[in-house]
Formats: sequence, C-alpha cells, structure tokens
Amino acid sequence: MTGGMGDTGMAGWRLVILFVAAWLLWQAGGRFGDDLRQASYTSWWDPTDLPDGDLGWDDLLRLVAPTKDPMENGGILRRGTTFTHVARLAVAAAVLYLGSRLAAEWIAKPGLPPFLERGGDDRLGADALINLSGNLTAFLALTAAAASIWFANSQLRSKVRADNRQEWLANARTLLGEVVALARGHAGAAGTDPPTFDDALDSRRLRFELMLNPREKDHRLLMHLLRRLAFLREPERAQAADGGAFLIVLKKLCEGRQRVRDADGTEKSYYEAEWKAIVECSNAAVLTTYVMRLGHVVLKREWERVKAAR
Repeated sequence: MTGGMGDTGMAGWRLVILFVAAWLLWQAGGRFGDDLRQASYTSWWDPTDLPDGDLGWDDLLRLVAPTKDPMENGGILRRGTTFTHVARLAVAAAVLYLGSRLAAEWIAKPGLPPFLERGGDDRLGADALINLSGNLTAFLALTAAAASIWFANSQLRSKVRADNRQEWLANARTLLGEVVALARGHAGAAGTDPPTFDDALDSRRLRFELMLNPREKDHRLLMHLLRRLAFLREPERAQAADGGAFLIVLKKLCEGRQRVRDADGTEKSYYEAEWKAIVECSNAAVLTTYVMRLGHVVLKREWERVKAAR
C-alpha cells in the first residue's frame, strides 16, 4: 500500500517536472523563434549582415535614398545568422531535456546516477547515500537561491537600461520634430531672421546633437543633415559646425571606391555619383525628406534595443 502511494507520488512529481519542462521549452522556443525571425532576415531599418550590426556607408546610402519603400522591403536571408540561431535552439532544447530527465530520475529515486556509482560490490552504503542526498539537496537549494539572486539583479539592470533608453527615445523624438519644424520655418523665412527664432532653433539642435553618438555612422550623418537644414540660409555656419570633418572623412572613404558611370556615360567619382547630392543638398524639402528617413532609422533601431533589453 505504501509502495503504491509512493509510486503515485513519484508519478505526480514526474508529471509536474514534465509540465514545467514543457512550459520552459515553450517559452524558450517562442523567444528563440522571435529572435530567429528577426535575425534571419534583414529589414528596412537593419540591412546589415548581423542583427543590429554596425551600419556601413552603403547601408546608409540605401536608407537615406532607398530604392524600395519600407512597406515593400521583405528582407534578405542572413544565412550565417540563421544557422547560428538554429544551433543555439537545438543546444538549449537538449540541455533542458537532459536536465528535466535527471531531475525526474532524482525525485523518483534519490541517489547517485549510475555512472557515478562505484563498480563491483563496493557500493555506497545506505547512510552514506542519505548523507550525500542531503548534501546534494542543500547544494541544489543554494544554487537555486544564487541563480534567483543573479536573475533578479540581471532583470533589474535590464529594466534600468531599457527605461533609460526609452526616455532617450521619447526626448529624441520630440527634439527631432521640433528641430525639423523650426529649421523648415527658418529656411523659408523672409528677410533677416529674428534672433529669438534662431536661438530657439539652435538650442534644440544642440540638445539633440548632444544626445547622439558621433561614432555611429547613422547618428553622424543625421547630425550633418540637420546642420545643413538648420543653416540652409547660412551654409558657412553648417560647414564651421564641425570644421568640415564629416565631409573630409566621407570623401576619404569614397576615394578607394570604383568610379561610376551615369546613364549618359559620364564617369564620376563614387562620392560625386552617390553621396554629393545628399550631403551637399541645398533644397529644404529634399533635406527634410533625408532627415526624416534617417530619423526613422535611428529611432527604430533604438526602439528595438529597448525591446531586446526588457
């Protein structure tokens, strides 16, 4: 009778462990599946070979002057990333399966796994096995407590980072809209610019630039285009804002690229054929289009980082 009740209890524990393992596998599979879908294909805002990778100049060119609308961009398969994520999913599933199986066997029959038992007749005694079981249980409890503390700390740090990024995102979106609106008004104003209007534009533009990272190419290009738009009536101020450093770097990077032939057969340097019309644009409407396209990219990439950090 007791043995039957014990077997029933062990079966119940096995069922609980099976349910928990299945739930964990479902959650992990869903998370890995979402990551796999996002990582396996490029998107309109992330055309790099790696998800959330460093944007190259060619990537920026396609983002600022796209050949396809974002709604039409289905993405291109990233083969290497897809294989890596599938391998990670297989390893995680195997580890979860083995862990749940060992846990079920331990609950059913506390003791050492067969591969740790001594060979021949020299088996562990009952007292030694009980002591070992108690020590192992205490060790598992301490490990679980340490893992819980680490997980809670990791979650807290992730939440703080995500909240900071989300606050940055909200402030950047507001400032970008204000700077573009003021710059458009500044460019279309007749006569001498009122000093208060210029101050309002400059203060917001400078605050927005200080929120950007000059090492990221998309941020740096957005800074340059905003200066062109803000100082459209005073191009020398736009040039003096960074001493022309951005254009110098861009032209130097373009020097090693192959020359391009136009539709009429005229041969031009890569900079003149691809970049000059964008970075030296003097039309307020076109500049606004470039700024808004790149602003969408910067804000979208940051929003995806917020979601990944939560």
